[in-house]
Amino acid sequence: MIKPRTLSSTRAAAVTQSHIDNYACDLNAILEKYDLKSKPHLIYNLDKTGIQPEHRPSKVITGVSFHYEG
Repeated sequence: MIKPRTLSSTRAAAVTQSHIDNYACDLNAILEKYDLKSKPHLIYNLDKTGIQPEHRPSKVITGVSFHYEG
C-alpha cells in the first residue's frame, strides 16, 4: 500500500497559476514537436527518486594482461 507524502509549505507556495500555465504550454509544445498527442501509449512517467546519476560498480571483472619488455 502506498501512502501519500506531505507537501512542504515551500513547495506548495511555489506552485502558482503562472508556473502551471508555463508547464502546460511547454508540455503542449513537446507533444506537438514529437507528434505524441495521438500516441499516449508512447508517453511514460518517470520518478527520479530511484535514479542514481553516478554509476559506481561495486566490482569489475576483467582479464589479466601482461606487458613484456624484452
